[in-house]
Amino acid sequence: CVAKLIAYCTLSPVVTPLSLRFVWLTQVLDLIQFLPFIHSQDAIDLISLLFNFLILWLAGAGMVHLLEEQGDPWDDRPRQRLSFLEYCYFVMVTFSTVGYGDIGPKSDWGRAYVTFFIIAGLALFASLLPALVEVASSYYQKTQYAKFDTTRVPKHVIVCGHITCTSASEFLNDFLHPDRGDTDTHVLFLDPNRPDHDLKAVLRSFYTRVQYIVGSVLNGKDLVRAKIHKSSACFIVANKHCNNPIEEDNANLLRLVSVKNTTDKVPVIIQLLHSTSMAQVCNIDGWKEGRDIAISLNELKLGLLGQSCVSPGFSTLIANLFYTSDFPKLKYLDPEKWQTQYIKGASNEIYSTTFSHTFHLMSYHEAAQVCYRNFGLILLALADTSKPLEPHIYINPSSSLRIKSGEKGMFGYFIGQDQKHVQIVSTYCEQCHGNDEAGEDRAKVVKRLAGRKCKCKNTKSDKEPTATELTQMTIIGNSINGVEAEPLPAEQDDFESLKERRQSMHTHQLPSIDSSIVSEVETSMTESSFCPTSGHIVLCVFANEKSAPLGLHNFLRP
Repeated sequence: CVAKLIAYCTLSPVVTPLSLRFVWLTQVLDLIQFLPFIHSQDAIDLISLLFNFLILWLAGAGMVHLLEEQGDPWDDRPRQRLSFLEYCYFVMVTFSTVGYGDIGPKSDWGRAYVTFFIIAGLALFASLLPALVEVASSYYQKTQYAKFDTTRVPKHVIVCGHITCTSASEFLNDFLHPDRGDTDTHVLFLDPNRPDHDLKAVLRSFYTRVQYIVGSVLNGKDLVRAKIHKSSACFIVANKHCNNPIEEDNANLLRLVSVKNTTDKVPVIIQLLHSTSMAQVCNIDGWKEGRDIAISLNELKLGLLGQSCVSPGFSTLIANLFYTSDFPKLKYLDPEKWQTQYIKGASNEIYSTTFSHTFHLMSYHEAAQVCYRNFGLILLALADTSKPLEPHIYINPSSSLRIKSGEKGMFGYFIGQDQKHVQIVSTYCEQCHGNDEAGEDRAKVVKRLAGRKCKCKNTKSDKEPTATELTQMTIIGNSINGVEAEPLPAEQDDFESLKERRQSMHTHQLPSIDSSIVSEVETSMTESSFCPTSGHIVLCVFANEKSAPLGLHNFLRP
């Protein structure tokens, strides 16, 4: 008995290598993070969990093996002779709560140890399972959002920046709206964070046309994984509710630099919060006016607010045209109420399309009358695409400008309810469709004319009119519409004349800033002496000396 007690107390080197010396594995965990082939935190967490489980399993089996080999010091019965692997099997069966019963401790010390080991071991084993499941799920999600599947994507756009449930939902609802008429373009979100549950729900609602990959737009390899060279455009979304707009703009400008360093052939549409950041965009290599677009939300907001002061309701009209809306309950409303008229107008958006041969050599006013009378479309402007890099847009031009039809001709910008409605202009034939009743319901017109092709021969002459004919058509067109239009400037003078008109709008003698400030004494004067004019505008500014510049000049320009 004394010899057995000494053996228990000393733990001889012959037994301990198979029993408690597995505890040295805990020191390996401190060396894992220094291994060159382990880069991610998920891999470190997974290896740490595996090592903890391995230590618990092997050390527990070794201790049972030790106690069973030594036996009880007060009992001379033959000891149980089992291998270390059999005790590992026993511990695993005990951990899993299966308990086959083929192997078990025979000594009193072994049974006492197993009693306490089951209580502590099961608790530790149960605590490791959720962490193991979380690491496995994280690894699965990382592999799930690691690759961009291009097999079912004809073309795509990339969206990066501030990606949340709200921003993604607003973008997808407007970009993938059925009124756009585009069913081929897919949306790829590129963000360094994995989507949360709310964002996953949004992605699942558009799963046929939306994909999501985890990556940073600042990393060129992630941009290559997103196939940015094959994308149609790249959108950089800003956080409209951030506390520091300057820092948010700087972060978006860095994203723009990263995209342009990867490729300078993809159009980029970037959102900026402050108008002062617009000047930095032009200094970025690869930025090209006309192809790339920078939108200052503060400038846009203040500009619309200023225009609404000059023309009430302007901001509402423009906002309704910008945002794609759908009102399926329109037919159930009373057509005599103003709400019905407002909803009908709010369901319109701005679309562009080419002109059919029927509109060839028509003036702007003639084409506008035909489109509104026959289809209920409002023609806003004409775009001359003869120079794709420098397109000219004409808003309400004079009759000297004639429409050129065909795919390589002019584009028209229309106000309509969907793209299918507007595309009637590109297929309309006066000889085939000339007997259509005017004022017919838009849905019936679209249903009848959208898929109809022109079967007659094009009898419209593509020959340009002479100078005398053009002058006569201009005089007749102006007299019919009751307008006095000035001739268009020459093409090379368009930019200079437009620049001079813009400068002349605001070139007037400005008073000094000191004379424009009203002191506290003057505010106590009577209303007649304080207000030199009537119908003025009061602008309340919530800012202090340390606030970022508000860009109020954008409000004053209109």
